[in-house]
Order: sequence, then C-alpha cells, then structure tokens
Amino acid sequence: IQSKASAAGLPIVDIYSLFEQVSSGGYQEGDFNFTNELLTGGLFSLDGLHFTPRFNAAMANEFLRVIDATYGSNFEEAGKLNDLGDYAVFYPVSLP
Repeated sequence: IQSKASAAGLPIVDIYSLFEQVSSGGYQEGDFNFTNELLTGGLFSLDGLHFTPRFNAAMANEFLRVIDATYGSNFEEAGKLNDLGDYAVFYPVSLP
C-alpha cells in the first residue's frame, strides 16, 4: 500500500503505529490517554469491537495532521482539530 500511495503522491496515515502506542501504554492526545482496557481505556465501546466516538475523533485528527504535513494546510495551527472533550463516552454504572 505504501509503495502504491507513494507512487501516486498520496500520503499514508499510520494507524498501525497509533495502535502500537495504545498497546504499549497508551496513546495520549490532549487530556485523554487511550489504552486497550475494555471498559476504562476509552478506545472500545461496550461491545468490545467498535471504537468510541472520542477515539474516532482522535483518529480523524491524525488524518488532519497528515493532510497538514503533506499539503501545507493548517488544520492544527488554526485550532481546527477535533476537541476530544466534545465526544463523550458513556458507560452504564451497572449493567442489568
């Protein structure tokens, strides 16, 4: 994929490295640290399969940073990255 993207002049967002950070202690963005803990890590929803809205926003920020670096845009500089605090993660206090 990398060679095809490079040949076409397209950037790659390295989500694999992001997950490596999560599994080796956590991925930090702003006030949030995502870990692979099922209920407390902020990464997975209650089904253990899908990501939380907050982590999806964090991944979107990674895309915006790569777009900035590749095309000279200024999403991050202009403060246009997702504010992860806007994406709440709610878990029930107790399950029925």
